[in-house]
Amino acid sequence: MKALMFIFVNLTPFLVVAQNVGVGTATPEVRLDIDGAYATKPAAGAPDASQQVAIPNNISAFVVQEGAGVGDIQVGYTGPASEGQYLTILNTDANDTAAFAGVRVPPAGGTARFIYLNGAWRSLGNGAASSAPVLDGEPTRIAFWAATDSLGHDANLYWDNTGKRLGVGTDAPAHTAHIVGDVRMEGDFVNQEVATNSSDVAQSVACTACCGTWVPINNTTISVTIPDGNGVNNSGVFVSGFMRCFYASGFSSNPGIGGAFLALERAEDPSFTTNYALLNYTAVVAGMRFGTVTAGFGTGGAISHTDLNLVAGQTYYYRLAFISNCVGGAGNFEINNRSLSLLQIKR
Repeated sequence: MKALMFIFVNLTPFLVVAQNVGVGTATPEVRLDIDGAYATKPAAGAPDASQQVAIPNNISAFVVQEGAGVGDIQVGYTGPASEGQYLTILNTDANDTAAFAGVRVPPAGGTARFIYLNGAWRSLGNGAASSAPVLDGEPTRIAFWAATDSLGHDANLYWDNTGKRLGVGTDAPAHTAHIVGDVRMEGDFVNQEVATNSSDVAQSVACTACCGTWVPINNTTISVTIPDGNGVNNSGVFVSGFMRCFYASGFSSNPGIGGAFLALERAEDPSFTTNYALLNYTAVVAGMRFGTVTAGFGTGGAISHTDLNLVAGQTYYYRLAFISNCVGGAGNFEINNRSLSLLQIKR
């Protein structure tokens, strides 16, 4: 005679589906899905005589109990932690301070809270045993410690994670660091290019009637590469130079004037052929003749120019040039001292 046995099992409150565990739900959506209230009990451990205590794996709350020795209790985590894992340590030792991840946890009910991020435990603050960490965050806002155990944020501290830009006083930073308001800095701050060239070696230029070819003045060429990458309107240069010359020869007619022009040139190559521009010029007189009186004398000329709307990444070359403008003149001008300097302007 055969007998049949029926076994009925109710799986409603606890169900395993595709390695997800459901408690109180038949459709668990994560590894452990609990529908209803639950409670946890922290692990606990007392340090040994060397004041060492180890936290087991996968523990989110740990109580340090009364120790056997005297001094700081060194707390260690025995195994790998999960990214984003939280850990709260409560120190119930009456006298000894506990230490974990470089943070001291005071005795007699002190707590410290941590989160595991980027391969390391990071502190979330500490306080009394009854306190709890407060994480008050908002997307695009920079978090800061508003109190010893709470994180806060402010609308005036903005982070554009897409453009990697910081805004202080603005939620629409247009630059890597965009600050609306006053800024004070102590220390060195370098964001400008500076260049200069000078000489006192004599250079002869023929005294001829106006106007021949511009003669470059030796040892005055300087260059700058514009580093600003935020548009052509954000960078310029201020260029300033001078030259001193002497009219060294006599005149061929009466009256006579030994005059010349001093100019500032710019180009995009050292031979001054690519996109050449005459930016500015001025006039000088170094000799005169009236009747039987001839006078040659030293003179000087200065020139300056602000060159704006320069293109980022482009190298620009500047130099001084000289052209004779004589009436009844002969011989040469002698150019002695000269100098040209450049300062980049950031707007």
